[in-house]
Amino acid sequence: ANMMKGESGLSLTNEVNREAIIFRQNMRQLFNDYTAENDWFFKPWNAETVTEMNGDKVKFEDASVESLMTIQQNWKLTPGDKWHGFDEIDNDWCMLDPIKVSLLTPGLDDNGNFLETGVPAALVTAYLGRFGIVPTRTTDFQVMFLFSMGITKGKRDTLINTLLSFKRHYDANADIETLLPELVASAPEVYRGLGLK
Repeated sequence: ANMMKGESGLSLTNEVNREAIIFRQNMRQLFNDYTAENDWFFKPWNAETVTEMNGDKVKFEDASVESLMTIQQNWKLTPGDKWHGFDEIDNDWCMLDPIKVSLLTPGLDDNGNFLETGVPAALVTAYLGRFGIVPTRTTDFQVMFLFSMGITKGKRDTLINTLLSFKRHYDANADIETLLPELVASAPEVYRGLGLK
Protein backbone atom coordinates (compact mmCIF):
# COMPACT_ATOMS: atom_id res chain seq x y z
CA ALA A 1 0.00 0.00 0.00
CA ASN A 2 2.90 2.38 0.70
CA MET A 3 4.02 2.25 -2.91
CA MET A 4 0.76 3.99 -3.91
CA LYS A 5 1.31 6.96 -1.59
CA GLY A 6 2.47 10.30 -2.92
CA GLU A 7 4.28 10.84 -6.20
CA SER A 8 5.25 7.18 -6.67
CA GLY A 9 1.60 6.10 -6.66
CA LEU A 10 0.67 8.83 -9.12
CA SER A 11 3.57 7.87 -11.35
CA LEU A 12 2.55 4.19 -11.38
CA THR A 13 -1.07 5.05 -12.12
CA ASN A 14 -0.10 7.43 -14.91
CA GLU A 15 2.16 4.79 -16.46
CA VAL A 16 -0.68 2.25 -16.59
CA ASN A 17 -3.06 4.78 -18.13
CA ARG A 18 -0.45 5.86 -20.67
CA GLU A 19 0.26 2.28 -21.80
CA ALA A 20 -3.45 1.49 -22.16
CA ILE A 21 -4.12 4.67 -24.14
CA ILE A 22 -1.17 4.10 -26.48
CA PHE A 23 -2.38 0.52 -27.02
CA ARG A 24 -5.87 1.82 -27.89
CA GLN A 25 -4.38 4.35 -30.32
CA ASN A 26 -2.14 1.75 -31.97
CA MET A 27 -5.07 -0.64 -32.35
CA ARG A 28 -7.27 2.09 -33.83
CA GLN A 29 -4.57 2.98 -36.36
CA LEU A 30 -4.24 -0.67 -37.36
CA PHE A 31 -8.04 -0.91 -37.61
CA ASN A 32 -8.04 2.14 -39.91
CA ASP A 33 -5.21 0.75 -42.05
CA TYR A 34 -6.90 -2.61 -42.55
CA THR A 35 -10.41 -1.28 -43.13
CA ALA A 36 -9.06 1.19 -45.71
CA GLU A 37 -8.10 -1.94 -47.67
CA ASN A 38 -11.58 -3.50 -47.11
CA ASP A 39 -10.06 -5.91 -44.61
CA TRP A 40 -10.95 -6.60 -40.98
CA PHE A 41 -9.16 -5.95 -37.73
CA PHE A 42 -9.94 -5.60 -34.05
CA LYS A 43 -11.67 -2.32 -33.22
CA PRO A 44 -11.07 -0.63 -29.87
CA TRP A 45 -14.31 0.23 -28.10
CA ASN A 46 -14.01 3.91 -27.27
CA ALA A 47 -15.02 7.28 -28.69
CA GLU A 48 -13.86 7.89 -32.24
CA THR A 49 -13.55 11.66 -31.76
CA VAL A 50 -12.17 13.30 -28.63
CA THR A 51 -11.25 16.74 -27.34
CA GLU A 52 -7.68 18.02 -27.20
CA MET A 53 -6.31 20.27 -24.44
CA ASN A 54 -6.90 23.34 -26.67
CA GLY A 55 -10.55 22.36 -27.28
CA ASP A 56 -10.07 21.01 -30.81
CA LYS A 57 -11.92 17.84 -31.78
CA VAL A 58 -9.61 15.16 -33.22
CA LYS A 59 -9.69 11.48 -34.03
CA PHE A 60 -8.94 9.32 -31.00
CA GLU A 61 -5.79 7.89 -32.57
CA ASP A 62 -4.46 11.41 -33.32
CA ALA A 63 -5.10 12.86 -29.86
CA SER A 64 -2.26 13.61 -27.50
CA VAL A 65 -1.90 11.01 -24.77
CA GLU A 66 -1.91 13.89 -22.28
CA SER A 67 -5.39 15.04 -23.33
CA LEU A 68 -6.71 11.48 -23.08
CA MET A 69 -5.19 11.17 -19.60
CA THR A 70 -6.54 14.53 -18.45
CA ILE A 71 -9.95 15.25 -20.00
CA GLN A 72 -12.63 13.03 -18.45
CA GLN A 73 -15.18 13.96 -21.13
CA ASN A 74 -13.15 11.89 -23.61
CA TRP A 75 -14.18 8.74 -21.71
CA LYS A 76 -17.87 9.50 -21.14
CA LEU A 77 -20.56 7.69 -23.08
CA THR A 78 -22.48 10.56 -24.65
CA PRO A 79 -26.11 10.13 -25.74
CA GLY A 80 -26.41 9.79 -29.53
CA ASP A 81 -22.84 8.62 -30.17
CA LYS A 82 -23.02 5.54 -32.41
CA TRP A 83 -19.79 3.93 -31.17
CA HIS A 84 -21.23 2.70 -27.86
CA GLY A 85 -24.69 1.60 -29.03
CA PHE A 86 -26.62 2.93 -26.02
CA ASP A 87 -29.25 5.22 -27.56
CA GLU A 88 -31.14 5.97 -24.36
CA ILE A 89 -28.19 6.63 -22.05
CA ASP A 90 -28.36 9.69 -19.78
CA ASN A 91 -25.72 12.38 -20.15
CA ASP A 92 -22.86 12.06 -17.62
CA TRP A 93 -24.19 8.69 -16.47
CA CYS A 94 -21.30 6.44 -17.49
CA MET A 95 -17.68 6.57 -18.53
CA LEU A 96 -15.06 4.08 -19.65
CA ASP A 97 -12.09 3.14 -17.52
CA PRO A 98 -9.13 3.76 -19.86
CA ILE A 99 -7.23 0.74 -18.50
CA LYS A 100 -10.07 -1.70 -19.28
CA VAL A 101 -9.56 -2.05 -23.02
CA SER A 102 -12.29 -3.76 -25.03
CA LEU A 103 -11.56 -4.88 -28.57
CA LEU A 104 -14.43 -5.74 -30.89
CA THR A 105 -14.11 -8.55 -33.39
CA PRO A 106 -16.20 -8.50 -36.57
CA GLY A 107 -19.66 -9.98 -36.11
CA LEU A 108 -22.03 -7.14 -35.17
CA ASP A 109 -22.79 -3.85 -36.90
CA ASP A 110 -23.07 -0.50 -35.09
CA ASN A 111 -26.74 -1.22 -34.34
CA GLY A 112 -26.05 -4.61 -32.73
CA ASN A 113 -27.27 -6.65 -35.70
CA PHE A 114 -25.40 -9.79 -36.70
CA LEU A 115 -23.21 -9.57 -39.80
CA GLU A 116 -23.03 -12.39 -42.35
CA THR A 117 -19.65 -13.45 -41.01
CA GLY A 118 -17.77 -12.82 -37.83
CA VAL A 119 -14.73 -13.72 -35.79
CA PRO A 120 -15.79 -15.36 -32.50
CA ALA A 121 -14.03 -13.68 -29.59
CA ALA A 122 -13.76 -17.06 -27.83
CA LEU A 123 -11.52 -18.22 -30.68
CA VAL A 124 -9.28 -15.19 -30.19
CA THR A 125 -9.15 -15.84 -26.44
CA ALA A 126 -8.21 -19.50 -26.99
CA TYR A 127 -5.41 -18.45 -29.35
CA LEU A 128 -4.08 -15.80 -26.94
CA GLY A 129 -4.10 -18.35 -24.12
CA ARG A 130 -1.48 -20.41 -25.94
CA PHE A 131 0.89 -17.47 -25.41
CA GLY A 132 0.02 -16.89 -21.77
CA ILE A 133 -2.24 -13.91 -22.54
CA VAL A 134 -5.45 -14.13 -20.52
CA PRO A 135 -8.15 -11.55 -21.30
CA THR A 136 -10.24 -10.20 -18.44
CA ARG A 137 -13.51 -10.91 -20.22
CA THR A 138 -14.74 -12.46 -23.46
CA THR A 139 -18.21 -12.16 -24.97
CA ASP A 140 -19.47 -13.17 -28.43
CA PHE A 141 -17.55 -10.50 -30.35
CA GLN A 142 -15.59 -8.63 -27.68
CA VAL A 143 -12.38 -9.30 -25.78
CA MET A 144 -11.42 -7.13 -22.79
CA PHE A 145 -7.92 -6.63 -21.42
CA LEU A 146 -7.10 -5.07 -18.07
CA PHE A 147 -3.89 -3.05 -18.09
CA SER A 148 -2.27 -3.07 -14.67
CA MET A 149 0.93 -2.12 -12.87
CA GLY A 150 3.92 -3.60 -14.61
CA ILE A 151 2.50 -3.41 -18.14
CA THR A 152 5.32 -2.14 -20.31
CA LYS A 153 5.79 -1.17 -23.94
CA GLY A 154 7.24 -4.64 -24.52
CA LYS A 155 4.14 -6.38 -23.14
CA ARG A 156 1.87 -4.00 -25.04
CA ASP A 157 3.72 -4.72 -28.29
CA THR A 158 3.64 -8.47 -27.61
CA LEU A 159 -0.15 -8.30 -27.35
CA ILE A 160 -0.41 -6.34 -30.61
CA ASN A 161 1.90 -8.77 -32.42
CA THR A 162 -0.04 -11.77 -31.10
CA LEU A 163 -3.30 -10.24 -32.34
CA LEU A 164 -1.69 -9.61 -35.74
CA SER A 165 -0.51 -13.23 -35.76
CA PHE A 166 -4.05 -14.44 -35.00
CA LYS A 167 -5.35 -12.35 -37.91
CA ARG A 168 -2.82 -13.88 -40.32
CA HIS A 169 -3.73 -17.41 -39.20
CA TYR A 170 -7.45 -16.67 -39.32
CA ASP A 171 -7.28 -15.14 -42.80
CA ALA A 172 -5.30 -18.17 -44.04
CA ASN A 173 -7.88 -20.48 -42.39
CA ALA A 174 -4.96 -22.24 -40.70
CA ASP A 175 -5.46 -25.75 -39.36
CA ILE A 176 -7.10 -25.49 -35.95
CA GLU A 177 -5.32 -28.62 -34.69
CA THR A 178 -1.94 -27.00 -35.28
CA LEU A 179 -2.91 -23.76 -33.53
CA LEU A 180 -5.24 -25.02 -30.79
CA PRO A 181 -4.36 -28.67 -30.16
CA GLU A 182 -5.99 -28.66 -26.72
CA LEU A 183 -9.31 -27.65 -28.24
CA VAL A 184 -9.17 -30.42 -30.83
CA ALA A 185 -8.14 -32.94 -28.17
CA SER A 186 -11.18 -31.96 -26.08
CA ALA A 187 -13.61 -32.71 -28.93
CA PRO A 188 -11.83 -34.31 -31.90
CA GLU A 189 -15.08 -35.35 -33.56
CA VAL A 190 -16.08 -31.68 -33.74
CA TYR A 191 -12.82 -29.89 -34.54
CA ARG A 192 -10.43 -32.27 -36.31
CA GLY A 193 -9.79 -31.22 -39.91
CA LEU A 194 -11.24 -27.73 -39.52
CA GLY A 195 -9.58 -24.38 -40.09
CA LEU A 196 -9.90 -21.32 -37.86
CA LYS A 197 -12.73 -19.97 -40.02
